[in-house]
Amino acid sequence: MALATVLVVDDYDEIRELTEAILSSAGYRVLSAGDAESALTLAAAHPEGIDLLVSDVSLPGMHGADLARALLKTMPRMRVVLTSGSLPEPGDEPVPGTKFLQKPFVAEMLLSAISETLGSP
Repeated sequence: MALATVLVVDDYDEIRELTEAILSSAGYRVLSAGDAESALTLAAAHPEGIDLLVSDVSLPGMHGADLARALLKTMPRMRVVLTSGSLPEPGDEPVPGTKFLQKPFVAEMLLSAISETLGSP
């Protein structure tokens, strides 16, 4: 039985595929998309909901925080982990309660961030 359903969104195939592999091997049910539009479509097709969004900050066509806000409108209990190769800009607090994970990260860092995020109220 899967621990939780995680939507992984990253426009770099290698990063997305590696993240999927890490999460799948840890027991998570993983959905993935290469851009925000595909992520929104995928989320809409899963009425049972998504427990966690793991998204790159820089996506084609939409900021990762904006994607999170859009998904939270229909899935308010969803948690969010945003990733980026650069540090957040001052005043760029994306979504309250969002965990930020700096790239590059190792599997243990990703799993720890997800565990902390899913365990938070």
